[in-house]
Amino acid sequence: MQKDSEKRMSGPGFDSGSERRRGVRRSAPLADAWLPKAENGRTVPPRKSWSDFSPVERRNWLIKAGLLMALSLTLVLHPSSAVRDVAVAAAVLFVLFRRRWSFFSRKPDQLALAIVAYGIIVAASAIYSAHPNWSIKDAGKFLVVLAMVFAAWHLFRNRVFLFAFLQLLIVSVLIVCIYDVVTYLDGLGKQWDWGERWVFGPYYGHPNTASAVLLVLVPVSLFLLVTARNRLLKAMQGCFVALTLFLMFIMASRTAQLSLAVMIVFAATLLTPRKRRLPAMAVLVCLLAFGYLSLRAWNPRFLDDTVKTLSFRKENWSNLSKLIAKRPVFGYGYGKRNYQTIYHRSFPRSPIPYEHAHSLLFQTTFETGVVGLAAILWLWVVTVARLFKSYFADRGLWGTLSATVLVSFVGVSIYCLAEVPDGFLRSLCWLLVAMTGALTGKELKPKPAPKAVEPAGGKG
Repeated sequence: MQKDSEKRMSGPGFDSGSERRRGVRRSAPLADAWLPKAENGRTVPPRKSWSDFSPVERRNWLIKAGLLMALSLTLVLHPSSAVRDVAVAAAVLFVLFRRRWSFFSRKPDQLALAIVAYGIIVAASAIYSAHPNWSIKDAGKFLVVLAMVFAAWHLFRNRVFLFAFLQLLIVSVLIVCIYDVVTYLDGLGKQWDWGERWVFGPYYGHPNTASAVLLVLVPVSLFLLVTARNRLLKAMQGCFVALTLFLMFIMASRTAQLSLAVMIVFAATLLTPRKRRLPAMAVLVCLLAFGYLSLRAWNPRFLDDTVKTLSFRKENWSNLSKLIAKRPVFGYGYGKRNYQTIYHRSFPRSPIPYEHAHSLLFQTTFETGVVGLAAILWLWVVTVARLFKSYFADRGLWGTLSATVLVSFVGVSIYCLAEVPDGFLRSLCWLLVAMTGALTGKELKPKPAPKAVEPAGGKG
């Protein structure tokens, strides 16, 4: 028994510190690649071998793996809304079946209450909407996103599945990045709109949206690059980061590039110990000064005339302020199509062709009034506070992952000041909320084993 135990402790699921120091084990097998680097001489979390699983555990493992894979692929590659809806529905039903006895035995935390409150406000807005049919359709799509958050929140409680999902997510988007780069290289020599800006290639549609998707995933990819135990996955994460920076440069989204700069500065403030922060901030100041002086080389769009008008956003926000003042409490109803109809009907001479308010704050206030805005701000504050608390409470692996999610969340929040997330970007933003709940929420505690009944004669 002792030899078998020692054999398991030295197998692919565990990596002792002495082996790493001797350089005997430099790369983990690909089967364990999603597991992070070792803490205290073993992988975190410890992984049982397939032969150690019971038949029920094997069945549940395969179901969870299939659901997470379906969620990742359908969200990233979005083959059709029907496939996505089926994957989300299957995940929700599985979680409900597995956790049906625990949902009502615990009080919901503030994060769950904030999500439910905003979902109720969005659904209720269809009652008083200026165009109820459109609000019902768009609200239905958003409720599918909230269902995905519910399912992912509970599936991510298994940390092995969380790491596997993140690896699969980055690999899927890496395929999209390669496709975009090939499209760009194939189009060299053709006339691009807006000078040097590349607008025809992004798989996710608009360059701003495509840049924001990469923006959110960069911190996650860097975290996986540092913690990966397999050289192949390290190379894949490094390739993703390099392609991300290249694509963000050629797509020239000013909002995304500014958000990336804020993310870098914010990440530097989280460095520990404190003695590392001052040198890091000094280096950042020098880099920012160099970037400002060479702004024309990085992105000449910062120097054109559209900067003064924020690409017509000032006029858009001014007109929206007038509409919001007429219905400030509950707004006009949820949905982009509802927004487009009301805006262009109210301002027929406005040359703005936007499909949304180009600001999540304005869009939310227009759709659901100050009530919906308060719900969004409540959700934002609770998410940030929980990630901060998790990071300062645990400076180890999970605290670092919480800080990674926090950096991504702050970056996309800066982006949303001048944009509205849509499509895969919206799902990705809400996945950050699901990860926050899984990383910082209370784990389900197993039931205590029944105490053994002592014989009538005592211990003897």
